[in-house]
Amino acid sequence: MNAQVWRTKGPLAEFFFLLILGAVLGFIGAMMVLSTMFNDYTDFTGRADAVVVNRVEERSSGSATNSGPSSARVYVAYAVDGREHTDVRLHGVNPAHYYEGDRLTIAYHPERPHQAVTVPSTEPGAFDILAYIGAGVLIAAVACLVGSGKCLARHRRQRATPPSHPDPSTDYPPPPAR
Repeated sequence: MNAQVWRTKGPLAEFFFLLILGAVLGFIGAMMVLSTMFNDYTDFTGRADAVVVNRVEERSSGSATNSGPSSARVYVAYAVDGREHTDVRLHGVNPAHYYEGDRLTIAYHPERPHQAVTVPSTEPGAFDILAYIGAGVLIAAVACLVGSGKCLARHRRQRATPPSHPDPSTDYPPPPAR
């Protein structure tokens, strides 16, 4: 939509648009930054050889043909200290890159060997890119919210300014002479 259309709707329409956009971007950015706090797998120091035993494809429902991008849940089987762990969901960086029958080395927490992640997930900073992108999205959200505040201030200024009326004596032509 071009700027002229928004100007015809007035600053109140711009206010609500920027407010909603800022709120949505703020939520997305915050979730991205917070997700990096909960995806710290650096203490997953155990290693085991695993095999992918199941892969569940999940298609997006974005189109009528259901041919949108897909994601996958990957399940692995492995043994730790002689104990078998089967059908364990694989988490971490790019687990969907593995298919049934693939062999890989997984990482697990020594106290919780039933939780498996990909080895690259255990490297410090593996999820930092999400924090950087999330910070950028938060900056955009703040910019939208500041812009919405400016639109609201402009709207209030326009309402407080009385409309300029021409001199009433010039509104009508003079009456005809008799």
